[in-house]
Amino acid sequence: YLMNDDGTGINHIPNTQIYDEAPRWSPDGTKIAFTSHRDANYEIYVITTHGSNLRNLTSSPLSDDNQPAWSPDGQQIAFTSFRDNTNNIYVINADGTNQHQLTNQSNAISPDWSPDGSKIAFVGRNQYFKIFVMNSDGSNQHNITNDSTADDATPSWSPNGQKIAFTSSRSGHDQIWVMNADGSGAVNLSSNSTIDDSPRWSPDGNRIVYESGVYLEDKDIYIMNADGSGKHVICSGQYYDTEPTWWPIR
Repeated sequence: YLMNDDGTGINHIPNTQIYDEAPRWSPDGTKIAFTSHRDANYEIYVITTHGSNLRNLTSSPLSDDNQPAWSPDGQQIAFTSFRDNTNNIYVINADGTNQHQLTNQSNAISPDWSPDGSKIAFVGRNQYFKIFVMNSDGSNQHNITNDSTADDATPSWSPNGQKIAFTSSRSGHDQIWVMNADGSGAVNLSSNSTIDDSPRWSPDGNRIVYESGVYLEDKDIYIMNADGSGKHVICSGQYYDTEPTWWPIR
């Protein structure tokens, strides 16, 4: 679905009953990459903002591909793929060519590119899920949140590259946190009794959109200021509303 940032103008694209999820805008705002189950397994698809020119990008019937993330120049898409009985991060050109694997570990998921395109944040698992960062070619993979007995997930770089918003269970259940890009200075922004997840920065870096609710019961879309103030719901009701992402144009 698409909507304005005040929750108005909700529009369903593509208008089908197929299971589609994890939308991510291209940097120029003209396309959306997303995960779809329309081919009997999960694949990465790309569609225009207006819902036209749908195409399957990954076309890998023997694996589930999901969680697409565009490179800042729009030339590549990183994604999670389940192959060889585990998840790892792969990258593919935006035209579907040159698909290759970046990580080689157990349960590497949720890639997100730094604004300058030089790095990719992702989630890896040792005993707990943690945030890792690597160079965009897959080199220099290192853990930046290995400092708590909690799960850290869904990293999102700030537009200036100085911060990473993420989900963490450090407070006892999933909340939205923000830290410096090196993993230091982590602060809980959402601080409430509900489960908060999937933060994404506004293009100007002043706000964060996220999902909040009760797991497997109800999820709504919220926005807050980058310092955690001004929390308010923009999409609510009886439906399960998740995985928000901003149109990249200011």
